[in-house]
Parts: sequence; structure tokens; C-alpha cells
Amino acid sequence: EKIVPGIQKTAELVQEIAAASREQDAGAEQINSAIQQLDTVIQQNASASEEMASTAEELSSQSEQLGEMISFFNVGNARRQIAARKHLTAEDHQANLKKAQLAMPSSAGKGNGSGNGSIGIAPGTKNASSGRADTLDQDFEQY
Repeated sequence: EKIVPGIQKTAELVQEIAAASREQDAGAEQINSAIQQLDTVIQQNASASEEMASTAEELSSQSEQLGEMISFFNVGNARRQIAARKHLTAEDHQANLKKAQLAMPSSAGKGNGSGNGSIGIAPGTKNASSGRADTLDQDFEQY
């Protein structure tokens, strides 16, 4: 009579051990699956990293080529002239206009007859009557 309850208790313990073993097996499978997913992500990241490095190298090469191509053009100090022009105040602009109007002879101020207000002097050329350069077109470059 004492043997039967001991056997039943042992059978219950064996079943609990088997259940715990199955749970550990399921946990190990989940860990294995997670490691495989990490491996896949790491490989994708490595591939993307190599691709970005290749793209960066290609962009660097293309930027050097572009720099060589545009070095042909001589822009001089045009940027500085534009920046200086932007800093002119409205008063400076009005003063420059008055100076230009004073430099023009009275007949030149009437226009060139085309009705558009143009005075007919080529930019960057000297005013015929005063011999001075046209101050309105200081930034104009002739090629």
C-alpha cells in the first residue's frame, strides 16, 4: 500500500520534469529563431553598409569630376560683388541714382526715343559727355 503512492508521486515528478524539459526546448527554439533573425539583419546591414560605402566613393569621384569641369569657368569675384550689392541701403541706392543722373547730360536723360526709358548707353561703357564709367552697371562684365 505504501508503494503505490510512492510510484504515483514518482510518475508525477517524471511528468513535471518532462513538461519542464519541453518548455526549455521551446525556449531554446525561440532563442535559435531570434539568433537566425539577428544573423539575417546583420547580413542585410553589412550589405547596405558596403553599398553605401561604394555609393559614397562614387559620389566623391563624381564631385571631383564636376569640380574639374566647372573649374573651366572663371567666376572671379562675382559672389563678392553680389554680396556687396545686397548690403546697399535704400539711401545708398538713391545716392547712386542721383550721382548717375547728375553725370548724364540733359539730353541723355530724355531717353533714346524707344519709349521704354532706356538711355541707350551700353553697360560698362563710359558716358560720352562726361568720360566717366556708368555707375549703375558696375557689376557688368564684358566677355
